Amino acid sequence: MKQEEIRKHFAEFAAPLTSFVALGSDKESVEQLARNLWAAMLGGEEVEQQLWSALEENGQIDTSILDLVKRCYDEDMKPTLSQDQLMELRQHYFRGG
Repeated sequence: MKQEEIRKHFAEFAAPLTSFVALGSDKESVEQLARNLWAAMLGGEEVEQQLWSALEENGQIDTSILDLVKRCYDEDMKPTLSQDQLMELRQHYFRGG
């Protein structure tokens, strides 16, 4: 998979989080969250659970906001990629593709 295609997929994946910036969240924090969610998605369910646990334990994110982010991730972000695209991305990142 080429870098241009990866950037396109990431932009589509991260786009739903822009509503959090519109609601007053720090743009840089939202961008970092998008990168962390992207990495967690590529890492699989165990990594996703570790990320959510870390965010919950950190306590810097209000629980209601965290629930909204989780819903956004599950319903709006993850579905931007097909299973085939996700497998191709995992090959790229984890096998030096």
